[in-house]
Amino acid sequence: MTMEQVYQLTENLKQLLDHYHLQDRVVTIRELKELLDKRGELIDRLELPCSEEDQVLVRKIDAMNQKINPVLESIRTEIIKDMQQLKKTKKTISRYRNPYQGPSQDGMFLDKRE
Repeated sequence: MTMEQVYQLTENLKQLLDHYHLQDRVVTIRELKELLDKRGELIDRLELPCSEEDQVLVRKIDAMNQKINPVLESIRTEIIKDMQQLKKTKKTISRYRNPYQGPSQDGMFLDKRE
């Protein structure tokens, strides 16, 4: 029974990722986390050895995971890029608002004559 539930959650996960849009990223990530947590709990409760039917489901789940993992990785990459862009923007805004804070970009001239 639990292998069928894992299969169903994996299928729901795949469908969610198939309809992923950048505008709905926050909602999608929340749903992804929820599905992945539920699936992880079910996988932890699985009993080995599996029946023949369960082995067929495991192969189907593995095939779906091969499609799910690259999409999750691309979402992760998008989030990292957005975080880096946000840090860069914050730094630029900070420099614009307070241009005299920190070392000078121009350099410095020292006159050795006394």
